[in-house]
Amino acid sequence: MVHAAWSTAAQAALAPFLDGGGALSEEGLVRTGRAADPMRQARETLLNGPKAEPPASITFPDKDGHERNAGRLRWWLAGATGLTWRDAFLGPPDPESLPADPVPEALLGAADPDARPVVFGHYWMHWPLGALSGRHACVDASVAMDGRLAAYRFSGERVIDPDRFVSV
Repeated sequence: MVHAAWSTAAQAALAPFLDGGGALSEEGLVRTGRAADPMRQARETLLNGPKAEPPASITFPDKDGHERNAGRLRWWLAGATGLTWRDAFLGPPDPESLPADPVPEALLGAADPDARPVVFGHYWMHWPLGALSGRHACVDASVAMDGRLAAYRFSGERVIDPDRFVSV
């Protein structure tokens, strides 16, 4: 489980700043609060997901109607070959407005070598939920926007089972 994105690189960057219980130390809290500190970006990746601006000057309204030019990336596609901005970017309602140019591999990073499933939230999906890949599931069914409170009933499977999503 992770809040928004599983990133071994971000976890490794923050590891020296964790206390014995796995929480950020005082120094870690200070560093992740500084705008120019790389530790802030590591924290942002885990808590909000990786963000990027597409190469073209594209703006689009967010869920609250504010114009944006950067958006989150589908980090669970890391390691896939031939990804374009249309494949990797979560943003405009019309993906065709994005360039079909390749996404730089560094933006998504390498594929996670750990084969265990990853369940996360923070991505405003809609019910019914389903697997985003064989081992990635988002349980955010937009409850704050009249959606559903959702969960995934994990019981040790190595592949996400669409029948194990539940909601109230």
